[in-house]
Amino acid sequence: MKKALIVVTNVAKYDDLNRATGAWFSEVTHFAQDFYDAGYEVDLVSPKGGYVPLDPESIKPEMMSDDDWTYYNNPNYMNKFGNTLAPKDVNADDYQVIYFAGGHGVIWDLRGNEQLNEIALSIYNNNGVVSSVCHGAAGLLDIKENGEYLVRGKEVTGFTNSEEDANGTTQYMPYLLEDELINIGAQFKKEADWSAYAVTDGRVITGQNPQSGHAVAKSVLKLLANQ
Repeated sequence: MKKALIVVTNVAKYDDLNRATGAWFSEVTHFAQDFYDAGYEVDLVSPKGGYVPLDPESIKPEMMSDDDWTYYNNPNYMNKFGNTLAPKDVNADDYQVIYFAGGHGVIWDLRGNEQLNEIALSIYNNNGVVSSVCHGAAGLLDIKENGEYLVRGKEVTGFTNSEEDANGTTQYMPYLLEDELINIGAQFKKEADWSAYAVTDGRVITGQNPQSGHAVAKSVLKLLANQ
């Protein structure tokens, strides 16, 4: 069975602000939906394993599509958020793709996670795909091979500085994702704020914002189908 691995955050609130965060529902679900439709099994992993909170902003009615509501009302799917794998439980050889989903929480718990970095690099070196959407690109920042950043010199995207400003969260971020990707030598690409946008550079595929989950999934599936 073909398998995809989705990385989600365990962080439930901003570090210096009494505001909830967590996994952004559509960023997980749109990618998962496309992979289910393509015949893949989908597993969720988080830095600590176990329970993963959902960002309450992501399940407001205006943020949810009809498909999102279908998945939200599916106990088998929703139970995945209560029982995510821990990195130690993951065999990288089982997966063709790793996908780092967003939600602001990942800004805090995907940096410097050596186990997740090793899983991603193993999947990549097994001719698999490393992908992300929105803030999930934080999971790409510390992946190195032979001392070199995986995304150095590659075209990538993620949540932009202007989108962070529009979201009113810039001052609460320990770093800005666009700046950090540029700082490690990535070629940061972006379209208009809130537009669906995905970038493919070899076997690294990234999406800009919550609107981009399907675009990333379709790009990954196309790449895997042509291997």
